[in-house]
Amino acid sequence: MKQFTELAIKRPKLAKGLIYGYTIFNGIWMFPLRLSTDFSEIFLYGVTIYVYWIMGAMLLGLHPEKADRSIVTVFACHGLGLLLRVILEWGEASMVRDLTTMNVSLYLLAVPLIVAVSYRVNRKKQNNE
Repeated sequence: MKQFTELAIKRPKLAKGLIYGYTIFNGIWMFPLRLSTDFSEIFLYGVTIYVYWIMGAMLLGLHPEKADRSIVTVFACHGLGLLLRVILEWGEASMVRDLTTMNVSLYLLAVPLIVAVSYRVNRKKQNNE
């Protein structure tokens, strides 16, 4: 993870573009989260969690002392992605079914939580080195 933190320090514009662009894009296509036993969906969720873990390390390089700012920014980008998804699918029966308070809350809180945990774990590792 150290190389991702160093990349963010050396090339902050690239890191911000990757983080925010991916978060908005992922916010569009991942909604709603479904519990599934299908291997391809489980694998996709695992890869997504790993990518957000890397984002936490990159955000540590961008904002070493501003964890709250990083997490709020990821939350806002993810929320924007969800809003774009709702606009794209407005009026479809599937969107009406999936757009519940519980589903939206879980979706909007899962990603910032993963990023926050990654940020804190990577900061602790960085401080111990």
